[in-house]
Amino acid sequence: MTADRWPRYAIYKLMADVGDEHPTYFHDKMLRPGQTLADALPEWEESGRAALERKRGVVLPKFELTVEEYPKPRTWACSWFAHWTFRCDEIPDAGAALASFQDYVWEVEREFPPELASVEAVRKPGYVCLMGAEDRWRWRGAEDDGGSREAPCDCEHCEEAGLWQINH
Repeated sequence: MTADRWPRYAIYKLMADVGDEHPTYFHDKMLRPGQTLADALPEWEESGRAALERKRGVVLPKFELTVEEYPKPRTWACSWFAHWTFRCDEIPDAGAALASFQDYVWEVEREFPPELASVEAVRKPGYVCLMGAEDRWRWRGAEDDGGSREAPCDCEHCEEAGLWQINH
């Protein structure tokens, strides 16, 4: 399969203004098939606020969420040193998940060559950071007792959530 044969989803970058000097960036989000942005926003805001308050150990008096849609739909979304997508008819098994992720990595590398990366480039709207995913040897699933599972992750959480995740 080629990269254009995998499903594509609108991807959103979430930033929260909590009154600090710099906005807080949250992991990218994708809408589930059939879900609207209006449906997703309250959950994204609630979970983002709760996570940040847990991390900081305080109730935040201010939490203004800004949502920016990436200019190009993609198959995979980024979180901290991991990427994820939905389990679907086009990506029914681990082999298809690995193939679609490899296509995604190559697509991003063509658009954003690593040798051109800079602080200025990273800040441009639509920039996609691979966070080491270009090194296939880094790909793994959930870590258990110091070891790691083969990529993609097949943990109970990912299966229940209907996701494929590749950590790197």
